[in-house]
Amino acid sequence: MRSNKEFKNEILRLLLRIYESQQAHNGQFDYFKIVKCQFFLRAPEATALLLSKLITSEANHLVAYQIAFDILDNENQSFTKKVREGLVAADGDAASAARLKQLQSILTGEVRDRLYLQFLKKNNHCDMLLLQKIKEKLPNKSSILHGATLWSNGIMNAFTTNDSFLRDNLQWAAQATNWNRFNATATLGMVHQGNKAEALAVLNPYFTGGQQPSPYSTAGAYYAYGLIHANQYNEEVVQYFLDGYRNSGQNEAIQHGISLGLGLTAMATHSEQIYEELRNALFNNADSAIIGEAAGYGLGLVMLGSANSNAIEEMLTHAQDSKHEKIIRALAISLALIMYGKEDNADGLIEQMVRSKDAIMRYGGMYAIGTAYAGTSNNNAIRKLLHHAVSDVSDDVKRAALTNLGFLLFRRPEKLPELVKQLAESYNPHIRYGAAMAVGIGCSGTGLIEALKLLAPLTNDKVDFVRQGALIALSMVFIQVTEAQEPKVVTIKKLYTKMTEDKHEEVLSRMGAILSQGIINAAGRNATISLTTRDGNLRQNAVVGLVMFLQHWYWYPLLNFMSLALTPTALIGVNENLKVPKSFTFVSNAKPSLYKYPDFLKKEEGKEWTKVETAVLSTTAKVKARVGRKQKADGQTPALENQESKDADMLTEEERKKKEEEEAKEEAASLPEPEVQELKNPSRVLKAQEKKIQYKADSRWAPVLTERFSGFVVLRDNNPGSAEPELFYDDEERDPNAPNPDQHSDLVLPAAFEFDPAIQNA
Repeated sequence: MRSNKEFKNEILRLLLRIYESQQAHNGQFDYFKIVKCQFFLRAPEATALLLSKLITSEANHLVAYQIAFDILDNENQSFTKKVREGLVAADGDAASAARLKQLQSILTGEVRDRLYLQFLKKNNHCDMLLLQKIKEKLPNKSSILHGATLWSNGIMNAFTTNDSFLRDNLQWAAQATNWNRFNATATLGMVHQGNKAEALAVLNPYFTGGQQPSPYSTAGAYYAYGLIHANQYNEEVVQYFLDGYRNSGQNEAIQHGISLGLGLTAMATHSEQIYEELRNALFNNADSAIIGEAAGYGLGLVMLGSANSNAIEEMLTHAQDSKHEKIIRALAISLALIMYGKEDNADGLIEQMVRSKDAIMRYGGMYAIGTAYAGTSNNNAIRKLLHHAVSDVSDDVKRAALTNLGFLLFRRPEKLPELVKQLAESYNPHIRYGAAMAVGIGCSGTGLIEALKLLAPLTNDKVDFVRQGALIALSMVFIQVTEAQEPKVVTIKKLYTKMTEDKHEEVLSRMGAILSQGIINAAGRNATISLTTRDGNLRQNAVVGLVMFLQHWYWYPLLNFMSLALTPTALIGVNENLKVPKSFTFVSNAKPSLYKYPDFLKKEEGKEWTKVETAVLSTTAKVKARVGRKQKADGQTPALENQESKDADMLTEEERKKKEEEEAKEEAASLPEPEVQELKNPSRVLKAQEKKIQYKADSRWAPVLTERFSGFVVLRDNNPGSAEPELFYDDEERDPNAPNPDQHSDLVLPAAFEFDPAIQNA
């Protein structure tokens, strides 16, 4: 009997033959659908052959560039690498060779990383005052809330390279000790994610350690190095990790950081060499739960989606022999990752795991169902999860079973709240938590009002960890949903502030509120959580990131995997030279206020110099009025008017500018708001906003994919011989509305001067 996966592959092969034969009818291929089928069928050699053919064509080489961006968007580095290796240019064709070089630069991720970093740095709308207020409200001795605030800074500034909060609060951040210090350093990996060129320069102080090296800082730096290079294999980076193993001096913390970093960098490569290194770290340190846990997770990351029978057998055997819960749980989750995307081909292992007497292995079995059937809405898988959610004897298994419903149903988010509604009212707090997280994952970024109705009561739950889960789930659902789209967002943010500042609130609930403030403002307010690519494929990084993030229940440093689930919400148009032309603009058919950035908090002015208005007696007012009339009669300027004129002259340049800006805002507010908005290239385009985007028909630049309204859009020049010079988006200019705290210092520098010895001696 054929499996569903085999049947799907047969259908895909049939579709591929249909798309390839269409040329006979209309002389035109649908190259995007052809490559999509080849990706699902894992045929990188055929894709490389097709791209090599397209770059020789003057008419289709831009199509090849757009396909390359889409391949990269699928986040499968093994497939991408094989495509890159299979590309060839036509002999003796200089134009083809130049295009091949451009194509290679796209497929290596170099262009994507550079342009995304450029956009996210220049448009960073992270509210640093919000972070400062959270920090000020923390109790003096709470390592959990201290660590949560550092993590919140990391996720708020993810991809932006802005680490000013840490630099401005060094003494406060240094209060973190041991594993808190490990995670504080590791958050730099989120802040600098994708910034591969400067990764070592940023982290080198932690590797060298200075005069008093801390193994926890060094370990956190290795973890951060892995986050920066997540899913972007590089031989030099891998060698750096392997050398770290040799030089670690058997330090448990350092080997922990190296194992996580190595797994992140080599994600889904199925490299036997790296697998052996991690396996040796696990087997040779059988008594160390610290090393074994990280090595166990690393094995699953490297073998992601491989269904490798040898790896499965070794992991199952070691899990049975180990006495450490941490190691067993890491291996159980890794077994789930190995079956990523395998659907019913994973049923054998799933059945073995869910029938195990060990609750931790059954817990891993729930995640195996979630990863194997992610995005499929498979009825049998849903039934199995619901069965274990209500019948298993372990609370951990019940919680995991419900949580994984989110991975199965995220393509049909409207179904989830109704499905888990009854379970969200269960007497068991673990089931209530699982229901909240299922909705958080499955409805992420949708702003679904049904999700709000289910989660809102759980924020008042009597159990602290249920409140925490509900708060985090709310932030995932309403990430990048503006107050104009859903007015309840204002209430949600006020709730986060209230719970963060409430001294009487339980520590786990306060932690949840702090984490949630970070998630809802992620990546400078320029990213969302999305489990699909822009052309509808499953996002590998997002599924893995959320699976690992959920393990923070047992180990807080795994919170950092959340950054893998983020995807920037920007439309970036590139020409054939992979530059970003400024003259390309497009239209958003919605009022600007509907999708604008949230307002920044206003700094509260100190009260010590506030001028108090003096009480004025009626007799005094009459005397002043009489004096004023007499002065006017004598041809003099009344004293009061004279004083107001002097006050205006005494305003500083900064105060005058501020006053003019306020007057301009008041004037703009009085005008009717336009119904459409012209957006520049590049611009932030929210997920809900994509339906409102329209390209101009008479523009010089036309997108190759006319129905793509986010991510990278390759542009065709309709007027290549134009005498008008084109300007390009570059690193120097900044968004004037973004605070960009990384670009300036709070210190007031003295004015430049020349030293004159004669004046000094005098």
